[in-house]
Amino acid sequence: MEPVHQGESLIEEGVVLAVTPAGDGRSARALVRLVAGDHCEGCPASVLCRPASDDRRLLEVVDSIGVAVGDQVRVAVPGGAVLKASFLVYGLPLLLLLAGVWLGTRIWPATEPMRDLWAFLVGVALAGAAIPLVRSLLHQAEARGEQALAARIVDKTNALEAKNE
Repeated sequence: MEPVHQGESLIEEGVVLAVTPAGDGRSARALVRLVAGDHCEGCPASVLCRPASDDRRLLEVVDSIGVAVGDQVRVAVPGGAVLKASFLVYGLPLLLLLAGVWLGTRIWPATEPMRDLWAFLVGVALAGAAIPLVRSLLHQAEARGEQALAARIVDKTNALEAKNE
């Protein structure tokens, strides 16, 4: 199924696999299995979905309506969250790579024959540092009770279908 864009949110459908009740300052959460389509290939937020063993994606979302395991639901991901995920996954490593190359050209003199290689390696090292940095930022956000994508369940599709019959 193709995603539906509603306002500033991306709307997807999925099935609830698990529900975690609210507690310790955290809102109730649900683990939703989304069907991966062609649109997932280029989606920067797909890296935050955990790949399952097949072509499906799992996403932990805020359960604001009270769902049960097996419910078919619609999930909304705010557009700003997708932009933030894009920056963390693509932009931050690129900025660190460029900063590292610039720094490397400042450290080694222009007369050094291996200057470009060393500068490139410094850039790659800094870009590689983005991985634990992003993980750390995500863990800190999770410790504060926030979600990486701020995705939430907006309604139950099986409940909507039953109303229409």
